Amino acid sequence: MDDEAASRFAEAFYGSLLRMDRFIDAVDKGRQAAYESKSVNTWAAYQAYGDPDWVFRRKAQDVNQATASSVEDFSGVASVVSLKFALERITVQMKFQGADLAIQLNSLKRLEDLAAGKEKWGKSGAVAELFGEAFVEAGNVESGMQWYEKAVTAPDGKASMKAAEQLANVRGRLAWEIVDKAMRHLGEMKKREKAGGQTSKERAAARRAGADAERSLRQAVGRADTLIEESIALLTKLIAVQQTMERASLIGSACKRRALVNGAAGRRARVQQALRQMKAAYEDAREVGEKSGASDLYYPASNCLAADVALNAGTRRWTLDRETIRVLRKSLQAKSATDPDFWSVVGETEIDQYEALAGRRLAAARKQLEKAYEDLHKRVTATRMWASVYDTACLVLPNYASRATGKERAAANELLAQLRTFAHPNESESNAE
Repeated sequence: MDDEAASRFAEAFYGSLLRMDRFIDAVDKGRQAAYESKSVNTWAAYQAYGDPDWVFRRKAQDVNQATASSVEDFSGVASVVSLKFALERITVQMKFQGADLAIQLNSLKRLEDLAAGKEKWGKSGAVAELFGEAFVEAGNVESGMQWYEKAVTAPDGKASMKAAEQLANVRGRLAWEIVDKAMRHLGEMKKREKAGGQTSKERAAARRAGADAERSLRQAVGRADTLIEESIALLTKLIAVQQTMERASLIGSACKRRALVNGAAGRRARVQQALRQMKAAYEDAREVGEKSGASDLYYPASNCLAADVALNAGTRRWTLDRETIRVLRKSLQAKSATDPDFWSVVGETEIDQYEALAGRRLAAARKQLEKAYEDLHKRVTATRMWASVYDTACLVLPNYASRATGKERAAANELLAQLRTFAHPNESESNAE
């Protein structure tokens, strides 16, 4: 680059930004200044990448940093492009930078209000999909589901096929979430009722609260049944268009949530049926992946193992499939050696846990397992990821506890309580069972 042309570009570009011109206009003025310097081609070296409507504002918060402030300046969000950037940034901060979820939820709601004031923004399928992803990442699955529903029905048709898959997945996830929350609330109310009160009035209030909690649980189970049916129906339509390993795996995930809901509702026979359906769906996913040449079959294979453990751990004469364990560990070790991530690390711990369950030695392994989970949580706090780990634990550990006694049962309950705090950090510890 010619030094004189570069100097003129910088002077014109930054001067324009300080006058609060749009980014794209500032770049244009800089290019014009460089061109007028009679440089051969330096002016053409400057390209504009990013939001063309971004405007510099003095003393504005650095939008690239997650801060402790609950107030963020979104006045620069002047187009659909800048709205998308803001949503993507918030999602990245939650996934990888440990951003405070309450603050990010506040930011999302402000962006939601901003989009509501712009008719075209709210009708964009791509924007709705990003809102859905961000709200789910922040732990507000209900709002995430509503945005995914807007995405798949958006008139511009700009949402991806993944949005429909995620809608089905989020419906199943919400089904278990509302039942799990209602069940833990019922447990807390039962504790208060058992503790009694100083007066007959207090004891009567505790009994009414317990009855209300039982009614809430029944209502949650009814809604969850509907959500899971809707999830499976949507996935069945997607599979009719094209069967993929992902879609077969999502069927397995819906069956997993069905097993969890049935367990909370006390429908033991249905739990076993749903677990068998879960295992069959993940076996289908593994088969589809093998046929399509997928390089990573860990996810369906690991969930097949989880279903097998949930069905059998604690029973006599049952043992783990050692070949499956060998294949899974080899896959995880290869991943960890080349591109380690949350799932490869937590997968090793889960396999250790399954081996302890199979050997009926969970009590002896509990402290080591808790430390492994705690160490990972210090590095990755994303509730979306931990919610998935917690869901699987809710499938495996209570089923094992129902067949175990003494220290083994206690270890299962304590390990589950730890994972619950990672998946639901905003809920008080007193709500745990």
